[in-house]
Amino acid sequence: MPPSRIEVRRPSLEDVFVSIVEGGAALAADDTSRLRAALRTAAEGVRWAMKKIFYVASREFTSTVMTKGFILGMLITPLILGLVVVVFPRMIDRKPPRIEGQIAVIDPTGQVSDGIRDYLRPDQFAERAGREKRKVTEAMPQALKAAAASPEAQAAMKRSLDAAVGDAPRLDVVVLDPSVGLEDARLS
Repeated sequence: MPPSRIEVRRPSLEDVFVSIVEGGAALAADDTSRLRAALRTAAEGVRWAMKKIFYVASREFTSTVMTKGFILGMLITPLILGLVVVVFPRMIDRKPPRIEGQIAVIDPTGQVSDGIRDYLRPDQFAERAGREKRKVTEAMPQALKAAAASPEAQAAMKRSLDAAVGDAPRLDVVVLDPSVGLEDARLS
């Protein structure tokens, strides 16, 4: 004889609620059936309300998603981001601009112009930049110095420091005659 099949019936939410309401006390069959009917009606009302909410939400979603602006926004936004990621790095110049020009000095005493000319010489700029590079290297934490111990890392660090500092400016100091007015000297 084959083994008999055992079915386990799980109580529904309705059964659980009725047992809680009964509180262990037996209700009349009529009261229980009215309670179950009320629960079914309430559950159907909730289901119907949820269906209405779903219908409204789905209609709002489709009316928003199917607009031209939304579709264009969904297509154009990734294109613009892609352009920013691809094109802008190519447009940016990796080197700082070269600084060249003249500096006009009106020095009636003749004592300041030589000091300015000496201070603005390209080799003086390079020497000051070298000092700044050394300060940056000395201020670097030991862990970073240990990581940059390889020749490749040191070359990369030197390239980045050189790129940050840039070339020394080429500035010529022109000493103007103090008797000439500033506007007249600017025009000449």
